[in-house]
Amino acid sequence: QKTKPGKAGRRFIYHGHVHFDDFEDEKIAEFDRFAQAKGEKVVERWGRSNVLLFLQGCSYKPQETFEAMVNYEKWRNESIPIQLTDKTESMLKKGVIYLT
Repeated sequence: QKTKPGKAGRRFIYHGHVHFDDFEDEKIAEFDRFAQAKGEKVVERWGRSNVLLFLQGCSYKPQETFEAMVNYEKWRNESIPIQLTDKTESMLKKGVIYLT
């Protein structure tokens, strides 16, 4: 589930019955304190697994992680659900994308 312990390791599985090591637990707690200082309950809202995914992607830097999560939420709120436009309808009719 993780290539090496500590910061040197890369995790590829975040969800399910996954045990985080001491380094990961500390980084999640550190980020939680950082976010709470900003008045945000990110870990509670996103879950430990998702927070760790973003932390690892941002080299465990709390500010960068926080900004990445805010940007992701903004993108998701603006992009989903996908709006049916003439262009997307044309792509669906051509069979470029299949929806079930």
